[in-house]
Amino acid sequence: MPLDEPPLAAMTAPDTAVAASGSFYDVDQSGSGTATFYRLGDGSYALRLDNFFVTPNIDLEIQLSPLVAPHSTTAYQSAPSVTVAPLDVTAGSINFTVPTGINPTRYGSLVIWCPLIQSAYAAATLTPEH
Repeated sequence: MPLDEPPLAAMTAPDTAVAASGSFYDVDQSGSGTATFYRLGDGSYALRLDNFFVTPNIDLEIQLSPLVAPHSTTAYQSAPSVTVAPLDVTAGSINFTVPTGINPTRYGSLVIWCPLIQSAYAAATLTPEH
């Protein structure tokens, strides 16, 4: 059953702006839906996945990569990435708080990563908003 969270209240506040967004594509597994990063009024960031789906597994993570469009695990592993959050839900519309110090606009893509089997499941190229 997909999780269907409403957007965080801060995501619709007047002082909030979309910072970057993109649509998921398959890498080693299936992925679909959209990822949107919001710059909140206090300068922090939040992430929303909408109509999201990725092939289920345990221990998935949301990572940010400097690569614009990694299309293989090998490509993804060729550049350092940062972890945004663990991904416990693999379908639905879900909100995440981005850790302090991470600016998603400095990255080219969001990748769903499985450290257990060292596999990039799906990715979304991030387009910055201006």
